[in-house]
Amino acid sequence: MKKIVLLIAIVFAIAASSQAQIEYGVKFGLNYNFSGVDKVEVPTSITDITKGTGDRAGLHFGGFVRFKVPLLGLYLQPELLYTRLNTSYVQKAANGTNEDFKIGVNRIDIPVLFGRKMLGFTHIHAGPVFSFNTNEMISLANTHDASTTKMNLGLHVGVGLDLGHLIIDARYETALNKTVTEFLLGQAIGGTDQQIQIDNRPSMILISAAYKF
Repeated sequence: MKKIVLLIAIVFAIAASSQAQIEYGVKFGLNYNFSGVDKVEVPTSITDITKGTGDRAGLHFGGFVRFKVPLLGLYLQPELLYTRLNTSYVQKAANGTNEDFKIGVNRIDIPVLFGRKMLGFTHIHAGPVFSFNTNEMISLANTHDASTTKMNLGLHVGVGLDLGHLIIDARYETALNKTVTEFLLGQAIGGTDQQIQIDNRPSMILISAAYKF
């Protein structure tokens, strides 16, 4: 955590020292998670959990700063975003019944993007995104002691339009480390709770609109 904060501070210091032109603004957008289930670890055969096809849309909002630096026409754009990430699943019980449920994760994202404008009104960008999960919610009955990997590293790659004060972005995010959601699933009276681990590292599309002041 301290190394990440130091890295971000160095990025801002380099941009500021280069006498860069600074722009800033706010943004809001939607994200769609299509990663599904990569891995499920269930100690017994009582429950099987598979990828769901239901609600996997989330949202994000926050602010950004853009530094135009005299390096091949590039700009540097750190952002601070609140992101709601949803993933849907299906629990298949031993008695043949299915139950849809969703895992929702709230997190703070810090993308650090390098971009370049083209044709005066379009741009491309890419860079790492540092994510800090703040809490998780599971809509499956009889679960408790839920937790998700607290810090994640990902990659953003995208394109966009610069239309005066309005910026439209489309991005793809992929995770660079394993993201595990772990919880206990309570069984019937006299049974033993199951410890379930789901590898649900995010892989999603983000569409956003920003206003540049």
